[in-house]
Amino acid sequence: MKKNKIEIKCPHCNSLIVIDVESEEILYTEKFEKKEFKSLDEVLEKNLSGKKDSDNTFKEILEKEKKRKELLEKKFSEVKEKKKNDDTPPKNIFEFD
Repeated sequence: MKKNKIEIKCPHCNSLIVIDVESEEILYTEKFEKKEFKSLDEVLEKNLSGKKDSDNTFKEILEKEKKRKELLEKKFSEVKEKKKNDDTPPKNIFEFD
């Protein structure tokens, strides 16, 4: 039985390279990341600080979206009022160049 791909492991960096036999192209690579062992307290602190940062970012984005929504509604109501007072008929879409 013939293999369709070859897996090569680098002896220096321990990364994995997968090559397609037929096309002789690299399908994908996986870089080996050396895991540093930290104390449980450091890992928990990092996780909690990341969660706080993401919560703050989410709140900022949410506020921006609320302001954006209010602005769009205001603009829409202004245009709606202008059109309500305007008696000119709409342009024919087939007359545009």
